[in-house]
Amino acid sequence: MIDILDDHAVRSDGFLYCADKLTYKVRGGTVVGFALHGPHLSHFAHLTSYEELLAAFGRPDRVRENERTASR
Repeated sequence: MIDILDDHAVRSDGFLYCADKLTYKVRGGTVVGFALHGPHLSHFAHLTSYEELLAAFGRPDRVRENERTASR
């Protein structure tokens, strides 16, 4: 059953939520984003600013402003 679900999710647009607290954003059958969530994020708790995040991971390849957060 999970193979059928994964195949459907990969061929569509939307989000694939996994039990290991990892979510994939799928568009046109391609993973275009991901999100980590849950207690294991405490590993990154020392990153307290966007500048620290950039220093740890580097600049993103692409950036798209989120309309809800762009005015903050």
